[in-house]
Amino acid sequence: MYYDINMRQKFDVGDLVYCPRLKEDDQIPGLVVNKRLINNHMINPDEWVWHLDEYHCRVRFVNGDDRWVRAKWLEHVEKEKEENGRSIRTTPRTPTN
Repeated sequence: MYYDINMRQKFDVGDLVYCPRLKEDDQIPGLVVNKRLINNHMINPDEWVWHLDEYHCRVRFVNGDDRWVRAKWLEHVEKEKEENGRSIRTTPRTPTN
């Protein structure tokens, strides 16, 4: 399987995330500001999609904390919108040309 050199990981710099493993009061959103492999065993890491167990992200939370968090413990923040009295979750999409 071949991947493009600019392949996007599940969590990338600029993503808005939160950590559901924390207590509910501590589940605040944050912005991914860096990502790094946990073990540098890949020869060309930019050519592969990293498994969630293989990397962690530096997250800057809205309360000012900066923390390294395992990628497998993160979730993307989704927008919720209500339509016809029902809650609908939408994830922002990149425009296609």
